[in-house]
Amino acid sequence: MSGSETVRTFVALLPSPEQRAWLADAVRHARAEHPESARRFRWTDPATYHLTLAFLGDRSASEVETLIRTVRQVAGRHEPFRWSLGAAGAFPEGRPARVIWVGLERGAAEATALADDLADTLRSAGWELESRRFHPHLTVARARRRPAPPPPIETPGAPASSVTEIVVMRSHLAADGARHTPLAKLPLGEARART
Repeated sequence: MSGSETVRTFVALLPSPEQRAWLADAVRHARAEHPESARRFRWTDPATYHLTLAFLGDRSASEVETLIRTVRQVAGRHEPFRWSLGAAGAFPEGRPARVIWVGLERGAAEATALADDLADTLRSAGWELESRRFHPHLTVARARRRPAPPPPIETPGAPASSVTEIVVMRSHLAADGARHTPLAKLPLGEARART
């Protein structure tokens, strides 16, 4: 990345390969069972499933380096934890959906604590972040044009996995959807392990 180039940047937790495959199967089933409703949404590529902790937008190389150092500090303060995916939902609640998501059955409190610590630390360092309340979820679809009734996604028997790192990601926007590239993987619990 050159000094003048900016990258679209966010910080995330990534599902395990087993969780990614399970969620892709659940989405495939919903789309097959409700094709008319499913056509009204643009579905997320399973390769890009993630849980966003913080979105930073377009950032310079020096800002990304600073971000990685900050995220490393935050990651070091939190222990690895177990999580599993849970029930599906939609934004906005109680109205035709703009976004379909899958939440967490297990690990929501730990993910929220991590996101809150990250937001507080970044804001204290002068970063501007979105002000909306954190809601741990993985986005699986967005309405194509106007909000639409979402097809129901059944989510029984989700596999659990361990969250051991936070990932700073680069997002490449393209006509066929976003592509994500890890810029840094920061392990959880390093600071406590050294004490």
